[in-house]
Amino acid sequence: MARLYLLLVLIKQKPTVSKPAHRSARARPSKTRQHKAKGSLLDSPLFSIIILVGASITTASAIWMFAYYQSRPDPAPIVALTEDADTPKKQLIPQILTPAIMSTPSEPIVDDYAIPPAEDGLAPVLSTIPTTQPVVFLGIDDGAFRDPSVVALMREQHIHASLFLADSFLGGDYAFFKQLTELGSVVEPHTLRHDTNMAVKSYEYQKAEICGMADIVEQQYGRRPTLFRPPGGGYSTTMRRAAHDCGMKAIITWIAKANGGSMQYQYGDHLQPGDIVLMHFRPEFSDDMHAFLDAVNAAGLRIELLESIPGAM
Repeated sequence: MARLYLLLVLIKQKPTVSKPAHRSARARPSKTRQHKAKGSLLDSPLFSIIILVGASITTASAIWMFAYYQSRPDPAPIVALTEDADTPKKQLIPQILTPAIMSTPSEPIVDDYAIPPAEDGLAPVLSTIPTTQPVVFLGIDDGAFRDPSVVALMREQHIHASLFLADSFLGGDYAFFKQLTELGSVVEPHTLRHDTNMAVKSYEYQKAEICGMADIVEQQYGRRPTLFRPPGGGYSTTMRRAAHDCGMKAIITWIAKANGGSMQYQYGDHLQPGDIVLMHFRPEFSDDMHAFLDAVNAAGLRIELLESIPGAM
């Protein structure tokens, strides 16, 4: 509107016109005729219509722009976990975590490998994941050490892990591990009695051990498990068949472990992409976890869930 008003003022002002010397006075219209011509243009209905149309367009544009910006949603805030609770809080800048926050089981993070299907009714066995992704997988076994410091450390460091629990270690204290599943960990079976010699026993015995613990996991944590870790790491063809028949997608062993406050490797002296690491719920849990985190950071890796691998669920 301000521009239209300025244009109207400029049109009404008398223009300065240079007077060529060679033209006679006869060729120039008189000042009275010039003013009359201008006055007739400004006073015409057509000019008024043009001004009204322009003003209407400008007003409509202003109203549309106001409505558009009012209707735009606010940008979503960045969310990070607090250190003293698992309730997210809004932050203005991203929070740097060590290690990085991990995916949930529904978010595949390995795009160059999938757990193969069973062949001839035998579950595959995995000690490492052949991937180029900078990831490492943590499985924590047994469940004998159930101290609040475990939950506090897992929350503080934003650790998600596959928890391979054996019922003989739990003493009926299933509620303790619900605190860890609420932080993103996933419970899997590690048999009922933690029999380290079960690989050489009958099919019926092994199936009862695996399926029995799988039933408890489903009942207590609301999810049918899909990965199995044998006690002591030993396995056999009979165990692979029993695991498959209990619905297990794979048998999980390990290639490195955090034990006694240090890292132990079957090959080399550092973690590699795709390594599966073993830990236990023991009194030295904090020392083992810090040794593991130091190794993860030194190798430039991030911790992910085994259950996030395609084919694991």
